[in-house]
Amino acid sequence: MKKRILLTALAFAVLVTFLLPNVAFADMGPKPSVTVSFEGLEDEGEFFVTLLSSEPSTGPYSVYDPSDEYSSWLSEENPEIWQKFVDYVDVDGYYFLQYFKACSADTPFSWTYYPPQTFKVLIYLPLKDTFIVSGICERYAFDSDFVVSITLGEIQTSQTYTGTTVEKNYDFFWQSVSLFARIAGTIGIELLIALLFKFTNKKQILLILYVNLATQILLNVGLNVVTYYGGAFSYVLVYALAEWLVFIIEGALYTAFMPKCGLDSKKIWLVWIYSFVANLVSFGAGILLAVVVPGIFF
Repeated sequence: MKKRILLTALAFAVLVTFLLPNVAFADMGPKPSVTVSFEGLEDEGEFFVTLLSSEPSTGPYSVYDPSDEYSSWLSEENPEIWQKFVDYVDVDGYYFLQYFKACSADTPFSWTYYPPQTFKVLIYLPLKDTFIVSGICERYAFDSDFVVSITLGEIQTSQTYTGTTVEKNYDFFWQSVSLFARIAGTIGIELLIALLFKFTNKKQILLILYVNLATQILLNVGLNVVTYYGGAFSYVLVYALAEWLVFIIEGALYTAFMPKCGLDSKKIWLVWIYSFVANLVSFGAGILLAVVVPGIFF
């Protein structure tokens, strides 16, 4: 009976392993993004922002070609500002790819579909007819957040201002707190389910605690890395696969050690049902939290 359960579990894990990558590599999920927030422009009102690219095209965006009548398709919304960006000449030869947005101190700039990998932040202030250009930046994560700090009093009319700083805006502290909360919450859920399965003596509880500490730390740290570099779509796919692997690992460990903790060897099959139910419930709770409180994961 034990061997049959183990073989069935392994078959499911192998099936998920082969099926999920086929979905993960399809060009159907979210694409990397760049988001830029602004400090110091609270009194400027509306301004316009783009990313100058080190390459002349990315995705559907490319440099304006006067010989191509369809090349200026992004100019229709605000042709005057578009022309300002087209006329801008970067000292390092970076390209304007025609994607730009109106922003404010409270409205960050977002490029969510094929943003350039290496770029400069270029801001145009209509009230001063002035450009603000950053140094060279590079995407550092799947969803790369930056903050631009500007001293508005130093900016003169009709000039190009280069004295701005761009910093990564990833909140490592919050990610550490949410990582701890996820691990603690998952272990709490699996210990409660253990009580429902009558795993109540001290050795059994300690075994479940130690096993879950090991697997949940590995799982959640791994998911943080996946989300950082692959985004939310990769998180969901890897999470589903990883839970199957955790189920197999935990079931195998319980099979090996539960008899030494007082469980009748004839009931060893129960640990596989427990491992499956506990991981299914924690997986469902994780997906629910990702929907209700996305900030705890992403």
